[in-house]
Amino acid sequence: MSSKNFNKFKNMKQRVNVSEFKDKLKSSGDKAKFKFNFNFSFIKKIFGCLNIGLAKSDNETSYEKAIRLGTTLFVVTAITGLLLGLVEWGTRDAILRTRADDKAVALKNVMPEAEKFNSYNKAELNETITDVQEALNNKGERVGWCLSVASKGYGGLVHFMVGIKTDGTVRAINILQHSETPGLGAKATLPEFFKQYDNRDKLPLKVVKGAANNLDEISAISGATKTSNAVTNGVNWAVEYFNASLNKN
Repeated sequence: MSSKNFNKFKNMKQRVNVSEFKDKLKSSGDKAKFKFNFNFSFIKKIFGCLNIGLAKSDNETSYEKAIRLGTTLFVVTAITGLLLGLVEWGTRDAILRTRADDKAVALKNVMPEAEKFNSYNKAELNETITDVQEALNNKGERVGWCLSVASKGYGGLVHFMVGIKTDGTVRAINILQHSETPGLGAKATLPEFFKQYDNRDKLPLKVVKGAANNLDEISAISGATKTSNAVTNGVNWAVEYFNASLNKN
C-alpha cells in the first residue's frame, strides 16, 4: 500500500469513533417502535479502503486475480457479519423488553380479573401449548389459567393466548404474532373476530361460514377459513389441556 493510500486509511480510522458507533447501537426510542440510526458513510469508507488496498494491478495474473477476489469476498463477508452482530447486540434488550410488555398486556386482556400471574412450572409443555401462567386475584386466589398457544394457520404459526377460568369457561383470547395474509387472515387481530371467544362455555367450538347462530359457533373470517380454524382449534386444544392437566390442580 502506497504512503498516500496509507495516510488516507489512517485518516479514515481517525474519523470513525467506535464508542459513538456503540452508543448508536444501544440507543432506542419507544419499545414498540425501536429505531436504529446508522451512518452509511461508515460502510462507504470501509469499502473505499478495500478498493484502495485490493485494487487491480496492470500486470495482474489469473492467479493474482483469484487471490484478490477471494480476499475481497472474505473481507466483505467478515465485515457484514460483524455489522449484523453489532445490530443484533444493540437491539436484543429492546426486543426482549417489547416481548415481555406484549405478554404482560396479553395476560391482562385474557384474564382481566387477575392481578398477578405466576409461571406454572409443573406444566408439561409441547409444540402447541408453549406456556402456562396461573392467574391470581388480589387475595392470592386462583381465578384461572392463561395458556400460550401456537396453531398452524395459512401463512405459518399463529401465536395467541387463551384465558380459561377455573370453571372451564374461555374468558378471552389475545393474538400475539402471526404471518397471515393482510386483509384476510390478518383480520384475526380485529375485535370483531377475536371478541367472539369471550366468555364461551359451550365447548368445543366450531367454525361456520356466515353468521354464527349457536353458542358453540364461531363466524369465520371471510376468505380466511384456515386462519379461523387455526385459532378455534387452538382454543379447543387449550381447553382440552386445561381439562387434562390443570382442572385437577
